[in-house]
Amino acid sequence: MSLIPRSEWHGGWSPPLRYVVVFMPLLFLGAAAIYKRSFIAPAAIWSIGLTIHGLMFPWKLFHIENGENTVGEWLSEMYHSDFSRLFPSYIRLNYAAIVGAIAIVIAFVLLRFVRVPSQLVAPLIAVALVFAFEAGRRSGSVIEFEDAHVIHRGGELYPEVYTVARFLYRGGWILHAGDSVSFLARGGASTLDYACATPVTLAIEGTTLTVPPTGARFGTAPVDLTRSGRVTIRCLDGTIDLDRMQHE
Repeated sequence: MSLIPRSEWHGGWSPPLRYVVVFMPLLFLGAAAIYKRSFIAPAAIWSIGLTIHGLMFPWKLFHIENGENTVGEWLSEMYHSDFSRLFPSYIRLNYAAIVGAIAIVIAFVLLRFVRVPSQLVAPLIAVALVFAFEAGRRSGSVIEFEDAHVIHRGGELYPEVYTVARFLYRGGWILHAGDSVSFLARGGASTLDYACATPVTLAIEGTTLTVPPTGARFGTAPVDLTRSGRVTIRCLDGTIDLDRMQHE
């Protein structure tokens, strides 16, 4: 179940194509004609399970504050690494969403025109899961500071979860003097996106960085990390809204 921002509705997020839900049974008939028989049963079980889960726990399908799903957030909190970037998100569009959309199209073509030996399906899935798990334990190129894998010691989410038209804001994590965030990052040059009303001094891995005020807009500051691994950013004075840090 995907959600996307609808600018004409001030409430925030809404299901895409919700007006065609009544036609879903007809669409399922067309999909069943495309899929191989071996795929129909697990797809049906997954759909039924997702529907039941959505009806019982509608707030657990996605997290509006960061676009992460329950499984991605659970793994991210367990290993303190960005597993959520491997799960497609259309709330905050990521690379996995683009790759996933392309993969679905390729899967439709393969299932329709290419006969894949059934004995190869399970090994291929297992190999893919192993590679995905190893990739999830490594640092990503983009750090979104409100995400679950980031260890927050103080501060608060911005904007608040149920802010009206929240999708119009750039999300982030606000740090006050003494607050810090810790995360896995890649060594080398990165760009820090932030917003602050007054100059703020940050401590980043033994060095200090004073960033100028940005006013009502977000600004950028260069960050050079000497190594890959866990990084801590501590606010020494002032208040700053950290949006993201992207490796160059």
